[in-house]
Amino acid sequence: MKAREAMIRLLRFEDVDILFTLLSGDFMGSIAEIEEKWGDEIRTIHSRHEQGAMAIVDRYTRASDDISVCVVGRGPDIAQTGTSLVTAKKRGSKLMVLVPSSAVSSRYDTKGFKQETYLESTIETTVVVQSVDDPWYIVPTYEVVVEDGFIYVTP
Repeated sequence: MKAREAMIRLLRFEDVDILFTLLSGDFMGSIAEIEEKWGDEIRTIHSRHEQGAMAIVDRYTRASDDISVCVVGRGPDIAQTGTSLVTAKKRGSKLMVLVPSSAVSSRYDTKGFKQETYLESTIETTVVVQSVDDPWYIVPTYEVVVEDGFIYVTP
């Protein structure tokens, strides 16, 4: 099973009907597949900036009182969401943030930095930041961590 298939399975398993994103090359194939094959079940809302995507998902989850999902790119892309993540944390929003893993194969990767450390420091230590490299581990992690509000999963 490919990571994108695991992510789509997770979204469908949890009855996610709307997904917020700023399209990034890191997961373009995943979003394209969701829109093409599952567009009738999972609506995709595109933002013009990562901060905007996170702000929209924060407001949506507070209005709907349901878990909401935001997908943004790795490295500097997730770094752009800092202010909105802090606001969502202060408001107690229930978010699931999907971010691709940072590449570890190239020392010249311009998007490479320690995302987990950044997110933990941005949204405080009470929030679980979990990297998951095994796609079979995504669903159990999601189910356990949802009660804490946030989850960080690398599909």
